[in-house]
Amino acid sequence: MRRKDKGLYVAIEGISGAGKTRQCEKLVASLSRVGHKVLGLKEPHIEAIRAFLYHPRGEIEADVEALIFAVDRLIQQRRVVIPALDRKRIVISDRSVYASLAYQGARGLAESYIRYVNRSVRFPDRVILLDISPEEGLKRIRLIGRGLSRFENPSFMAKVRQEFLDLAKRERRKFRIID
Repeated sequence: MRRKDKGLYVAIEGISGAGKTRQCEKLVASLSRVGHKVLGLKEPHIEAIRAFLYHPRGEIEADVEALIFAVDRLIQQRRVVIPALDRKRIVISDRSVYASLAYQGARGLAESYIRYVNRSVRFPDRVILLDISPEEGLKRIRLIGRGLSRFENPSFMAKVRQEFLDLAKRERRKFRIID
């Protein structure tokens, strides 16, 4: 999957509480220790966008949410991801376009719309899906003492998990599921 003239783009995905951030950090550290040039990222990229999207104040329409995530992702890719890949780096991302496909898909937005608004972004070469039950994810979030975002309720998390599993089934060559 890695082209000789470019780097490798890997995304770690899963529902909240799955351990994406921790596993990204561990993977970046491990690859760096053995001599690879690695860049670790997190979506959303722009802090003001992250604060807006995850604020518990209420709902944002699914199509607007998808557009905001797509804009943030495009900015991050043009400023950070593509230049790193052009320099033959390994890019490890905590979330990617697949998060939009799962989360906004779980909100009822058509996959074709989500793919359309993300048509200018590069999809990851590989996706590691950390599969966990919503109950276990919420338990982990509570253990670290973090408040819940508007995305973190058991029924919605179950829908998102299923969207991720459906994506992984359809794109078997790209996804690796880790229980």
